Amino acid sequence: MVTKITAETLDLFVEHLRRENPEFKVEFKNESWSQRLLGVLTRSFCPEYMTQFTTTVGSTVYFPSESNYLKDPEGSLIVLAHEFVHVCDAQRDRFFKLKYLMPQVLVIIPLLAYGILAGSHAWILLLPVIALYSGSILGNGSRAIFLSIFLVGVAALLGLALILTGWRSLTLLGMLALIPWPAYWRVEYELRGYAMTLAVVRWIFGSVPDDFNRSIVGQFVGFNYYRMSWDRQYIEKTLEAISRKVDHDASPANYPYSVVDHFLSEHSLKK
Repeated sequence: MVTKITAETLDLFVEHLRRENPEFKVEFKNESWSQRLLGVLTRSFCPEYMTQFTTTVGSTVYFPSESNYLKDPEGSLIVLAHEFVHVCDAQRDRFFKLKYLMPQVLVIIPLLAYGILAGSHAWILLLPVIALYSGSILGNGSRAIFLSIFLVGVAALLGLALILTGWRSLTLLGMLALIPWPAYWRVEYELRGYAMTLAVVRWIFGSVPDDFNRSIVGQFVGFNYYRMSWDRQYIEKTLEAISRKVDHDASPANYPYSVVDHFLSEHSLKK
């Protein structure tokens, strides 16, 4: 479906969002050293990170590249609207980042505890870090090779910890937090973001494709978001409810959805 959204429209939309949040900006992963580093670390278990995924850090939205951003103005506008929800949530909730990374971020606690208890043997905590880097580089996109190398690093850590520090190594059982446990807050934040996605698709195209919700469900139960939900049925029902609400609420009053709705209405982009 063809719309009137162009690269110029994207510039106007970013300006519109920046009036709501002066720190909001768009940058590109291929021009950011920190994003390129993350690209190396993630290429074995998320090889599309640098080419297909948009990432928001603070108030900055990183698209893969400027050409990627400009070649699909409709898609980029929809992504910007989604990410704007996260930027607003982060402003509203000072613990947004911490809650978004829960429960896996809890692994920091046992690692710090072990580092303190292990004393001069704390250096062995570097083994899984070295394995993470090595697996990402040597794996070169192979998830099996990456996991093999990383698990060897974890096994070496646990084995040496038991030999060198005895009972103190029990604190490392806290590394179980790294398992892709259900992430309650991450699910709730992403449901808010995808509510915006569904709304914008409905507003600019007039309808939501039948298989659109199915593709969104995959984001929740797959590894792109580290299996943040184990309950596919809950996600499906929630997205269906959101879709029904979008169909019956042509002009939402609640923030930040109203900000995007105002822009689309002002520029005659709603069907």
